[in-house]
Amino acid sequence: MGATFDDEAVRRRGLRFLLRSVTAVLAGVVVSGPMANAYFGGPGPEPRPDRPAWAAKAHRLASTYDCSPHGLDRGVIPARAVVRVGGKVRTVSFAEGWSTHLGHQRGTLVSVCAR
Repeated sequence: MGATFDDEAVRRRGLRFLLRSVTAVLAGVVVSGPMANAYFGGPGPEPRPDRPAWAAKAHRLASTYDCSPHGLDRGVIPARAVVRVGGKVRTVSFAEGWSTHLGHQRGTLVSVCAR
């Protein structure tokens, strides 16, 4: 006789997995935050001469999509992410950003976004 699956148990397991995944990515972003902060220095959108060209675009995207290299406030569920592949920066779904962070895709997770 095979195992039976309770829909409620499966749903709870899925929610636990989602919460652990979000917690893990936020922890990774918080840990790597000081490195990313070197590129996001000032509050203004103007480029700084001491940071790479891709950082100016990342800063603009961060302003537009309410992103943070340090993680989001408690209770805020990330909607998308900013990733850098080579010298190019773009917004992607949070799932793709997380996959990049785990090393399943090329690139670097730069920040997570609330919008």
